[in-house]
Amino acid sequence: MKQFRYLVPPLILLGLLTASCSKADNISSTSKVEGKIRGEWIVDKVALEDNGKLFETDITGQYEKMKFNFDANNELSIVNQQKNETYPGVWYLDEIWTWDEEDQEEKKTYSLYMSVYNPSDTTQISIMTWTDLRVSSGRLVGKDSRLVDDGMHKYTYRLKR
Repeated sequence: MKQFRYLVPPLILLGLLTASCSKADNISSTSKVEGKIRGEWIVDKVALEDNGKLFETDITGQYEKMKFNFDANNELSIVNQQKNETYPGVWYLDEIWTWDEEDQEEKKTYSLYMSVYNPSDTTQISIMTWTDLRVSSGRLVGKDSRLVDDGMHKYTYRLKR
């Protein structure tokens, strides 16, 4: 029993050290996601979930042969190969924490923010916020909502390496 008493303090210390490392793990995981995003991606599929219709509309043809290049210094370039144009911009990743009432825990998701400029006069062309971001080594999926003339439109972008 005496040996058990001497074993308890080191176990408590180990538990405290492990718990205090969770913050560093979160920082590390964000940098891992950023690392997966960096590089060249081509548009695989774009779907429009239009105003509550039952099925989505495949609008990939409008984005055919488009490439997204995410550089390590947060510079972005979108290349439209059909028009032979390159649009410069910036990107950054945001970590979003929300409380899940059902599971009684915090959930982390990511949003990818992109701002693209006109190359001739540097006026802003588009701002995109891809939410519910999913990233793997070969696939990047995000959702974007935009207000246009006839209402709110929701898009799902799927890119591949």
